[in-house]
Amino acid sequence: MWSSPLFWIWVAVLVFWSLGAYNRLVRLKAAAQAAGVHLRGLQKRCAQLPRDWVAAGPTPALPVSQEPGGVPEVHTEALLAASDLLDKALSPAKAPLSPQEPHASAQEASLVLQNAWADAMQAAAGSEWDVAAWQARWAELQALLVPAQRGYEEASQAYLCAIRQFPASVLARVVGFRPL
Repeated sequence: MWSSPLFWIWVAVLVFWSLGAYNRLVRLKAAAQAAGVHLRGLQKRCAQLPRDWVAAGPTPALPVSQEPGGVPEVHTEALLAASDLLDKALSPAKAPLSPQEPHASAQEASLVLQNAWADAMQAAAGSEWDVAAWQARWAELQALLVPAQRGYEEASQAYLCAIRQFPASVLARVVGFRPL
């Protein structure tokens, strides 16, 4: 049996298939992780934009609610709270949540931030704030965010499908590939 060429051919095919499958899994996992890092970076930029907008108000020395034509304080507080919620969803290990504060996913927090941004921009439309420029920055970020989300979903789905397919699933379990 050990001297049979058929045995050694079978061993060589098995070894080369294992190396190829392992390299494919590593490549797919790295692509999904890179897409996730890119997506989180864009989401962090979305979370920072409302803070920059509030900080760049027309007269930062006065409280927002006292400014003539200023944005009501309720809208800015809701916007900043939504921004903080997205930050916490993106880095749960850095900011431990209190027991009464529910943990939101990054996608849910992004939706809350989008709604708060729309409300604040609508409230600021007739004020001294340069709403058009900030809306353009927000639209630019959203235009980058949509394909990044789609890219992450596609990359992570390809990785999940690869570790669940039969021959590769055995190798994935042995080597320790887990869903992201």
